[in-house]
Amino acid sequence: MRKTHYLKTWPEYFRTMKNGSKTFEMRENDRDYSVGDILVLQEYDPEKGYTGSDDITLDVTYVLGRQPFVPEGYVCMAVKEKARSQTKPLRSMSASIVTFISAFIITLAVVLSLYSAQDAAKQVNKLTAQKTELEGNFKALQEQIDAQDKTIATLKHQLAERDKEIVETDKALDELFKQLDALFKTIDDSIIITDSKVSRGSTESLRMRATAYDLSVESCGKKPDHLEYGITRTGTKATVGRTIAVDPNVIPLGSRVYVKFPLKYSHLDGVYLAEDTGRLVKGNMIDVFLGEDKPGSRAIYKSVMEFGIQHVEVYVLGVEK
Repeated sequence: MRKTHYLKTWPEYFRTMKNGSKTFEMRENDRDYSVGDILVLQEYDPEKGYTGSDDITLDVTYVLGRQPFVPEGYVCMAVKEKARSQTKPLRSMSASIVTFISAFIITLAVVLSLYSAQDAAKQVNKLTAQKTELEGNFKALQEQIDAQDKTIATLKHQLAERDKEIVETDKALDELFKQLDALFKTIDDSIIITDSKVSRGSTESLRMRATAYDLSVESCGKKPDHLEYGITRTGTKATVGRTIAVDPNVIPLGSRVYVKFPLKYSHLDGVYLAEDTGRLVKGNMIDVFLGEDKPGSRAIYKSVMEFGIQHVEVYVLGVEK
């Protein structure tokens, strides 16, 4: 049976669906979504509530719910927006004005035949003035249309320039990552550890470097609409107070470890689970997950930056069964 689902949608995802750049919907499968269902997206701000924007109505054309393509309990749905009018109000108004002017000329001919010459002259002057005013309005509307077309062209140019900047930024980040890899290797070579390969069940204390990460693009390289957003290397959901990223060649994935931080970050002391990896997590270091910012906030990302590099004591307690 075809079902209609009314779904809250955060502003940033609502806008991408509205402008057509997003053609799928990723949802927890708590409603048994099926092909042919209708999704009604309603813009919802987590802090302010429903925004009042017009709903977006979508047809579900395909449903993908198998692992490992999507996380367990979730589905990825291909959607198509229902057809809607694409008329441009200003151009429609312009066409109406042209029709009105044509009708005006016909009316003028009828009026001339009904009035005396004197009355007709007065009426002609009045109607001519109205005609002039309507033509002026028509010209103003046409100028507004031209201005809108210029604005659209400018925005397209700005988007193209922005895309170029993003490409250059990606190149710069790749180069920075290479430099950081070399730097971390140099640091690792300078730290003397009797046995850098930790055996299972070891309670030996290791002196290691610790960094921090969140779910921002800068940290994990994935946007919220990515299928693996927030998912660790072992397939679990990254969790504050539990998840750390490690080099599996030093600490095996699945290991339970106790981490003791410097005094400034002693509130983070505790048992963690080695369930993630990272591009820059190499050698004697760990990366601690600090959480995810709400839309529009950068508080956690700022904390990650302030964390920097800390020296910590790590005890491997064993591999979780």
